[in-house]
Amino acid sequence: MADSDTAFADLLRQESMERPGDYSRRIETVRAAVSEELDFRSLRQVARAVGMSPTGLQNFRVAEAMPHAPTMAKLWRWYETQHRAGSPVAG
Repeated sequence: MADSDTAFADLLRQESMERPGDYSRRIETVRAAVSEELDFRSLRQVARAVGMSPTGLQNFRVAEAMPHAPTMAKLWRWYETQHRAGSPVAG
């Protein structure tokens, strides 16, 4: 993981502890975006774009559990790139 990715994961980890409601909303926002993207592209295509395994992405999509911060960092960066260009960050 690159230093900037590690730093971002650390910020997300801190957010999850200090503002769990904001972190939960961020997760649900990305989870909905992944589900929407899967209406148009295959699981493998989306997983490759995110930088995850297809199994890991499927587990994120259907699970209620909180993802680990490094996983969430990948997902959030993908989300911002694909869905939030030019918009303020949700949450």
